Amino acid sequence: MVSKQPRPSVVTLAGVFIAITAFLSLTQLASALTSWGTVEMQDQLKPALRQLDAAGFEMTMTELLRVLRWVGLGMIPLLVAALVCSIYALRGDRPSRVAAAALAVGAGVISLPLGVFGLLQATMLFIAAAALWSPDANRWYRGEPATALPAQSPVDGPVQATPPAPPAPAAPPVSPPTGSRPTSVVTAGVVAIAGSFFAAGLAVIYLLVYTFQRETQIEAILRGPFGDLLTRADVEAGMRIASWVCWAVLPLAATGLLGGVALLARLRIGRPALIFWAWASALVGLLMLPLGLLAIAASVAVVVLLRRDDVRSWLSTL
Repeated sequence: MVSKQPRPSVVTLAGVFIAITAFLSLTQLASALTSWGTVEMQDQLKPALRQLDAAGFEMTMTELLRVLRWVGLGMIPLLVAALVCSIYALRGDRPSRVAAAALAVGAGVISLPLGVFGLLQATMLFIAAAALWSPDANRWYRGEPATALPAQSPVDGPVQATPPAPPAPAAPPVSPPTGSRPTSVVTAGVVAIAGSFFAAGLAVIYLLVYTFQRETQIEAILRGPFGDLLTRADVEAGMRIASWVCWAVLPLAATGLLGGVALLARLRIGRPALIFWAWASALVGLLMLPLGLLAIAASVAVVVLLRRDDVRSWLSTL
């Protein structure tokens, strides 16, 4: 059964994030399978092979590639199922909600061993799965309105005619109410402000390290597990490009911060500023995959929220 009630923002955010995560993971997996067994891939797997040997698991490169191929082929139907189920869950389908939440939890568990980014992605997937079972989401999937109307008690006996009441004195004119701030506006503003603070903080930290601790970081990277795959020139070029990206992130983060504040303050400039911020952030996120996955998810969520009718009508009364 598909619910006919307005979809809560929490369901929209959760479903969109699960769908985007599944789509991007499927795209990266398909790209890896098309270049399977290349010299570049084997070089990238050498550190993992050494770690397995150190842990007591003796395995050749051919055996490791065979195991990973079967794992990748098994992940494809799961990612496709997560993408499809999340789309149908956004439409209000109850079985799809169960499947999307279960697949999100499974994908989060698989992401846990993938370092810091895997931990962040797993945390977001767990939150999205839990959001699909929040009280607002449960009411929406049951087809209940967000706020129940008070029940009217039936009138016993025949309806008695009452004499017309005398006309009441004219009340002084009252200005029309401005209306409460919709949940979609609050969610979009908070996501934009929090995301901008997070991006600006990371950019500032990296620029400080790049300016004052550049040589130390280069030596640390060259001594790391992937040091044998990189030259000093490669590391310097990569850090230089990352610094350019960080300088571009700072004004973009300022736009998102000011746009979020303007939207919450009910200024008309807030909505177009956040739409620009969202599309620009999504483009930067594509250039910074896989870390940019969080930026893409936040950008899509903000765009979806700002296109809702309650946001348009709330801002149209200005």
